[in-house]
Amino acid sequence: MATESRFALDLSYDQFESVYRGSTRYIQVVDNNGKQVRFSATHLRPYLTRDGVQGSFVLRYDNNHKFRSLEKVLE
Repeated sequence: MATESRFALDLSYDQFESVYRGSTRYIQVVDNNGKQVRFSATHLRPYLTRDGVQGSFVLRYDNNHKFRSLEKVLE
């Protein structure tokens, strides 16, 4: 059974650039329920634009906290 965390993110392109340089490997966010969630920054690459990464997201993971999916959602 999958568990999900919903959160909003607003990272500039410059902030996300550290992922490409290799100095940032993980992103830590506080989801809409106040839970801290950490995941690999590479999962955000498909959502990177020239403005950065902005929007609301749903992160799904299994009971062992293994990544399942990340999708941008409209809210």
